[in-house]
Amino acid sequence: MFSLYHLISLAALSLAAPATRSSPQVIPGPGLPSLASLNLTSEYLYSLPKPVTDPDQLSTLTDPYCGPDFAYIPVNDAIACFHYLDGLGEQFCGVPDTQRSSVFCTAGRGSRIEGFGIGQRSWCKHVAQAVLWTIDHCTRPGQDTAGSAPAYGNGGLVVFTGK
Repeated sequence: MFSLYHLISLAALSLAAPATRSSPQVIPGPGLPSLASLNLTSEYLYSLPKPVTDPDQLSTLTDPYCGPDFAYIPVNDAIACFHYLDGLGEQFCGVPDTQRSSVFCTAGRGSRIEGFGIGQRSWCKHVAQAVLWTIDHCTRPGQDTAGSAPAYGNGGLVVFTGK
């Protein structure tokens, strides 16, 4: 039989036990399909491995770059957004004529994939290739990344990965 002391100790331990952690959320940008409509979950996108780069999938119309230092995000957030955008294939990701930028994906706490270029658009899988360039070329040893690269085939749509 448990003493009152044991019951209080067990209750205190259960209150102090850490909550189970779920994967950070992946949130599609305005106008893009929801994860539910694609039968996807954030957990699934975070479980996918780092993609392999196709060197032929980078436009050379705009010079890509890494940083800035304050914009680095967890690389796993960028990878999850890459998989979401790549999976959209030939759906268009674009910036409306009335805006200078448009968010294509957010993940975790403030990580985002954003396109810059008034009226510019590309297939989402080509936007994903710009994200992959940043993942491959700008990831630091602490497993964080940030940078900008052009969407494949459209150097007018610059894709920023960061916060």
